Amino acid sequence: MKRLLFFVLIAATAWYGWKHYGSLRTGGENQATVVNQSGHPLERLRLKAGGETVVIERLEVGARDTRPFQGGVDATFEMVWEYNGLMGTMRWSGGTITTGPLKMHHTFLVGDNGSVVWNSEVLAAKK
Repeated sequence: MKRLLFFVLIAATAWYGWKHYGSLRTGGENQATVVNQSGHPLERLRLKAGGETVVIERLEVGARDTRPFQGGVDATFEMVWEYNGLMGTMRWSGGTITTGPLKMHHTFLVGDNGSVVWNSEVLAAKK
């Protein structure tokens, strides 16, 4: 009986590890929030972080959009977007993302003339 109980315990642990391997390995995801503080809607916004791209097709004036991303390498952010109704493509690069065990929430405040203010803070651990 003890052997059967031990076998069931090992099988349940293996099944749980198999089903939740990704979340156990990474410990969660980083977050990116883009806030449009310009006077124009943003279109075709692409935020690249270490080989991963977050896509926001349209962001209205005053709106914010939060997206998860893995960010498993040390890198800098690159952002490309267009203002609705204005010619040209805007580009910005800066900020950093690191591989460490802490998951971060990155905020990008997009203003007029391609200005971007980046801020990051540690995400609280889920309980």
